Amino acid sequence: MFQPRHVSGLFWGILGICLVALICSLVIYVANDREWILLDEKNRSDFGGSYIQLSDGFTHYEISGPENGPMVVLVHGGTVPMFLWDKQVAALTGAGFRVLRYDQYGRGYSDRPNVEYDRELHQRQLKELLEALSIDKPVTLVGQSSGAPVVATFTVSNPDRVEKLVLIAPVLDYAKDGSALRKYHVPFYGEWRLRVFQVPDAVKKIRRFFSDSGADDSYGDRYEQQTQIIGFERFYLSLIRNDYLLGYQDIYPQLNNLPVLVLWGNQDEDVSPEDIKRILQLVKQANSVEFNAGHGVNIEKSEEVNRSILEFLGKKLANF
Repeated sequence: MFQPRHVSGLFWGILGICLVALICSLVIYVANDREWILLDEKNRSDFGGSYIQLSDGFTHYEISGPENGPMVVLVHGGTVPMFLWDKQVAALTGAGFRVLRYDQYGRGYSDRPNVEYDRELHQRQLKELLEALSIDKPVTLVGQSSGAPVVATFTVSNPDRVEKLVLIAPVLDYAKDGSALRKYHVPFYGEWRLRVFQVPDAVKKIRRFFSDSGADDSYGDRYEQQTQIIGFERFYLSLIRNDYLLGYQDIYPQLNNLPVLVLWGNQDEDVSPEDIKRILQLVKQANSVEFNAGHGVNIEKSEEVNRSILEFLGKKLANF
């Protein structure tokens, strides 16, 4: 069938533009690959710290304080590893507590297993870690940001293993209606956008997070280093695509038979005062302390936060 020459030319012109755009996108994607560190035995040794093999891989952890002290377990949030707790560890161990903190899979120096980074994985890691370290007495769990619903969910499933709960800047429903995350569910485009935009933006945001909280530049450097470990992008995308960031409105009400402390900053740009108010409505018996701070309240207001935690646990700041 005869086709006008200008129609044929238009088709080939559009096709050419699409091919050029595709090639440019691939070049940009490859050029932005930041992962070059293999998390093997040698590098784990160079990084230092303690490691233990669980069913999904090696977990990087630190345990400190008096061996017979009451156990406090610190669980970090979405992408910031366990060094988030640097300013809490000395206060807790100095007050006589045994303190465990660890990197959740995909973050810090823990493995990046090729699995679904969903709620089940985070629960399994915490449970297996406690069992592997022979921690069988009830503990106090402290969770920050999206680490708060992790410890809340663990408590609901294992009520006999938890004595008290501290929730710092706790996430209620990070995804909200999910519209902001839908683009990451698109095959290929999600991978491309995460590498080209999301990870670099996250590095900038976390550097600003630590800077605004009064921490030195080394924290931002350590955060960026973990994004260069092979498997970080896979972890991050899976975290977004699974149920980790979805609402926990059904979890918090089940904490009503447990002592709970909620610490939050009224300048938090990630967790709104409305979300905190809703959590306090769901956990009716919770004590709440408001700080003039942002999302990094445990860093920015470390002394006041430490005092609140210790008083909640029956200690005083002057004890350390």
